[in-house]
Amino acid sequence: MLPGINGYEVCRILKRKLRIAAPVVLLTGKTSRFDKLRGTFASADVYLTKPLSIEHLNTTLKRYLS
Repeated sequence: MLPGINGYEVCRILKRKLRIAAPVVLLTGKTSRFDKLRGTFASADVYLTKPLSIEHLNTTLKRYLS
């Protein structure tokens, strides 16, 4: 949880307002379908939920850092 703003809004600002081309990966404990959909609507490239396996994290990082 971020003070005064949530991760979805940060993502929206980065992707839509600032037009940042870098991938945005949301890592959260929120696992509902609604929350995942909010991540998609916020233009997140990946929505990862906790608990997260190190293999899944490594795969995601390799995909975007290569």
